[in-house]
Amino acid sequence: MGFPQRVINIFFSPGQVFQSLREHPSFIPPIIVVVLLSMATVPVMAPMNEKVAIEQIRQQTPDVTQEQIDQVASFTSGPVGIGIGMVAVVIVVPVMSLLMTLIFRTLFQAVFGGNVSFKHALSVLTHASLINILGIGMTILITYSTQKVGSTLSLGVLVPFLEEENIIYIVLNGIDVFTGWWLCLLSIGFGILYDMPTMRSAKVFFGLWVLWIAGKTAFVMTFGSIIPGM
Repeated sequence: MGFPQRVINIFFSPGQVFQSLREHPSFIPPIIVVVLLSMATVPVMAPMNEKVAIEQIRQQTPDVTQEQIDQVASFTSGPVGIGIGMVAVVIVVPVMSLLMTLIFRTLFQAVFGGNVSFKHALSVLTHASLINILGIGMTILITYSTQKVGSTLSLGVLVPFLEEENIIYIVLNGIDVFTGWWLCLLSIGFGILYDMPTMRSAKVFFGLWVLWIAGKTAFVMTFGSIIPGM
């Protein structure tokens, strides 16, 4: 199965994609696609990031001057800020892919044993991440429609009447549709790699997600939200 076929089938027939990767692991093409797509979003999101940065500096410094605001705006949405954002994407996407693969593979090896190579695990993770092709586009649409940086397709949209500090809202806001989809794909892929039922593999990934949501909820309830949308 060639890469263009894998891009299409990851949305409609992920099992076939992961079976193909089990025989012929490949991770560079999907990383390149996600990096390029993420880089393209930097200038698109720059105006919204500028708006948030200006609001923050006005809250933190009530007597801020117009010159200071102009400097923040110029850096956030100017060539320097956009350039830094693109360079950060080039570094962060591969590093996070490697780190998450290391964590997941180590956990599966410890719990289930087996002899799955790092390359195979990285291939599954990077191909599962191709749903960002759709996810990033949805995030941009939701961000501009809600005028809130960090907005995602989460269950938090079901309770717009709740305050952001409400524990129910925090929990639901942490249940993002694309994160759940990504974890489902990882469950299928790792299940194939480790010769186990998808449901057994899913218990690991969704168990980690529950712990993450619980930890994030406890943090936000204690210290407040530091990052918009978190």
